[in-house]
Amino acid sequence: MGNILYIDIVFFENLFMNYFLLYLLKRLIRSKAPNWRLVLSALVGAGYVVIILIPNMEIYLNITIKILVSLLMIVIAFFPYTIREMLKLILLFYLETFLIGGSIMAIFYLANRDLSNVNGIMLLNRISQIYLLLGSIIGIIFVKIGFDFIDGYFLKGKMLAELEVFLDNKHCSLKALIDTGNSLRDPLTNLPVIVTFLDAIEAILPETTFRKMKSSKSYDEIIEALINSELKQRVRLIPYKALGIDNGLIAAIRTDKIIVAKEKKFSKIDDCILAIYNLPLSENGEFDALAFPEIIR
Repeated sequence: MGNILYIDIVFFENLFMNYFLLYLLKRLIRSKAPNWRLVLSALVGAGYVVIILIPNMEIYLNITIKILVSLLMIVIAFFPYTIREMLKLILLFYLETFLIGGSIMAIFYLANRDLSNVNGIMLLNRISQIYLLLGSIIGIIFVKIGFDFIDGYFLKGKMLAELEVFLDNKHCSLKALIDTGNSLRDPLTNLPVIVTFLDAIEAILPETTFRKMKSSKSYDEIIEALINSELKQRVRLIPYKALGIDNGLIAAIRTDKIIVAKEKKFSKIDDCILAIYNLPLSENGEFDALAFPEIIR
């Protein structure tokens, strides 16, 4: 007896999976793409699946058409600005699709040895939710590993950016290292944090405050000097963990804006959080700040 195919079920299955993959990609690249764009992109992908299931529409199974549909989905969801960004997004999208889909099918096959499909479309309604869950978890782990590798490849040799920091009609220039391991966030606003060397931002700090921070004998005194300064309304205390430190605090200030210069391209970040460290971040002075990867995206 042949497979009984319900188009509406197939459509919603693929709508859900497409949205899940796009949302995972959004989280991996830390994009701010609105969810309605992800839904619209997922609808395009689900609509394509329905079309190729219609009799005499097998022509659309062509690999070129499949790639074009994938590109259209990426453009709708994330609107990449450059060919490099488009290439990276499409590689990551296919990577997570293959890894998560392959993990689901592998687990299901090992347990059942019966994969039902029509025109190459796997029928998810025949798979228990436990296989979908386990396969997705395993796939996500491999996706993260693959993402870190690709991310490092695309950023290799291009890890520095020029920053111009503005605060109360003052400004200073910083050279920042793009640190893929920088996951510091302001607990109040959830904004990512840039870490900078105290000496590098002397120009934007009140003179008295800078002298007190510079002469402090402990980091607690630095925090106290900043809290008691005219910048107290801008002060943030950012929790962090490091080797030998489980519950550390680093002082930070909310800036007015930061202008990022990277490869002759400029972008502006409003209300950026700037954490202050009292020791140099680079032994040779190559950089004086650690920035989060999104700053160049």
